[in-house]
Amino acid sequence: MKKLCAGLLTVLFLGLCACGGRTEPPEEAATTADAITAAVTTEEPVTPDPNRPLAIMEPVQGGPMLYTFTGKNGKLGLINQDGELVAEPQYEQSNHWNYSAAFSLRVEYTRGANGRIDGITLQKGEKGEEIIHYTLDGESRPVEGFPESHEHGFFINRNEDLYDYNVEETGTILGADRKPLYTTKPGEEIIRLYPVPYELQLMGLVVQDAQGNVVKAVDYNGMPMQTKTEAQFFSDGFLFGGTLYKLKDGKWTTLDLRQFLKPDVEDHCAVAMVVTEDWVIVITLFYESRDEVFAIDWTGKPYKDCPLMPLIPGHYLQSAGEQGPNYYWVEHDGKRGYVNTKGEWLFVEQ
Repeated sequence: MKKLCAGLLTVLFLGLCACGGRTEPPEEAATTADAITAAVTTEEPVTPDPNRPLAIMEPVQGGPMLYTFTGKNGKLGLINQDGELVAEPQYEQSNHWNYSAAFSLRVEYTRGANGRIDGITLQKGEKGEEIIHYTLDGESRPVEGFPESHEHGFFINRNEDLYDYNVEETGTILGADRKPLYTTKPGEEIIRLYPVPYELQLMGLVVQDAQGNVVKAVDYNGMPMQTKTEAQFFSDGFLFGGTLYKLKDGKWTTLDLRQFLKPDVEDHCAVAMVVTEDWVIVITLFYESRDEVFAIDWTGKPYKDCPLMPLIPGHYLQSAGEQGPNYYWVEHDGKRGYVNTKGEWLFVEQ
């Protein structure tokens, strides 16, 4: 039954493809010891232009961006970072993860030599016979195939750069020089951290004591994890009810979602659908049915007046993808479009 539950979770996880409003299934390997890797980007930092106000749907990398949306006809359209229509819904939904599909259809962001997203490629026609590429300024042209993605901006750090293969047995975290960084004490546990939203890349490790307090945190290079003034969110990557982590101003806060699992329900799942600094929306699932959707604070208590809760009934909240993780596609009260975590409409399909 775990496969059934994992299948349901695909609508909640991983904005790894460019298709906003659609998600792809998490790879099972990401939850195994063999798949513990860290993806590190050398993407150039973006310094916001003080003369340019933030866009309505400001992308993670800053600057111009294109997001997909699903029209009433079931096809994909495009909008830009200011919520302006770039392309009417006419492109096919991605299905390349569905091995039973007659034709493989894809939607992918493309990247330049510096690793930054510079466009998006979609397919058109019943069989996806037309392939169209858009640059971020909205210009389009037909292409023969999906452009080669420049990946030299990324590299994989294997286990030996951060810790040895027997970290669970030895309880020792190793640095890039193979020297011990930290050896656990009795009752302490080493936890792998993945970013929220749920991207399949290892961000670092934390060590928790028996009371659940974080006593040590290192990034993917074995360096002390840098704190920021804005909150950072992580997960232990456990698909069926794990722990969320919030780091802000040097303080760690944890939220164990396993407290919402029903022990008498087989393969019951508790998943964070939306995570913010003040509240978290949790969805619980079992078999092929949704059980409950509710908002809680970081102590696990019910959170009243969550702005997104009125928009959820009958619909899973799906983000705008890797560049718009905090913008959610909503169909409510006759409207279809993207909202932010405050429940404010950013784009409404006319």
